Amino acid sequence: MKTLGIAFVVNMGSVAAVVCATLLALHGIAGWGWFLFMALLLSKSWTSSGDKEYAGDA
Repeated sequence: MKTLGIAFVVNMGSVAAVVCATLLALHGIAGWGWFLFMALLLSKSWTSSGDKEYAGDA
């Protein structure tokens, strides 16, 4: 349960970036793609220690 809570908190930034990109796109404001790029970077910045497919462990 603790790991699930940590994963939720860590991914909140990525979710917020996707929400911002959606709002910008719906209102026709340019630059929403940068928020999607930021969400991608934020989502890749955290991996759990038990992840066996992490490239560094291969």
